[in-house]
Amino acid sequence: MIIFRRLNAARQANLCALRFFDILGATGFIGSAVAARLVADGHAVSGLGRTPVRARIKWPDVRWLRADLAHMTRAADWQETLKDQHMVVNCAGALQDGFSDDLAA
Repeated sequence: MIIFRRLNAARQANLCALRFFDILGATGFIGSAVAARLVADGHAVSGLGRTPVRARIKWPDVRWLRADLAHMTRAADWQETLKDQHMVVNCAGALQDGFSDDLAA
């Protein structure tokens, strides 16, 4: 990643220590690439998805949690999802209404 090239060695070593990441949109085009990179770098990665059973087959190294972001509108909805996570990476995004996505949500 470009950002890592600009950091000094001591800062890089600190950033590369084991971290727990929660990836929103981890089954998508960008989110799956981010999750794969973080897993390859040795981090613990959790992904949110509407169908975690299918996601586990495709990406078995990610800890999958069943969730639909359209229904997670209160702080309490996020409590269990964010527990013990160091960082959240938001790669979720719907580009158009469809069977699974409603932009009005």
